[in-house]
Amino acid sequence: MWSVSSKDGTRWFEHSGSAWSADPHTEALVREHAGAPVRIAPMGDLYAPTSPDDELGLYLLARQFVPAPHNVRGSQPAVPAASPAAAGTVH
Repeated sequence: MWSVSSKDGTRWFEHSGSAWSADPHTEALVREHAGAPVRIAPMGDLYAPTSPDDELGLYLLARQFVPAPHNVRGSQPAVPAASPAAAGTVH
């Protein structure tokens, strides 16, 4: 389980096992972009999620759409090493 929230707590995203929840604004943005490639860092490599429910993809979207500075709690998913372009990989 992990969560990302804005410093003031008004924007947040929480992942617990196979389920997730978020404030209405963040939820709409994540649903719109879930499953699409997402940047690991603002100018970094892209991560190609395996599905709209890919945990690392959701974590990266939460970090993108919840305003910084972030409060991050729990065990965040690890970013894999760069490898050939395929779902669930960095490229």
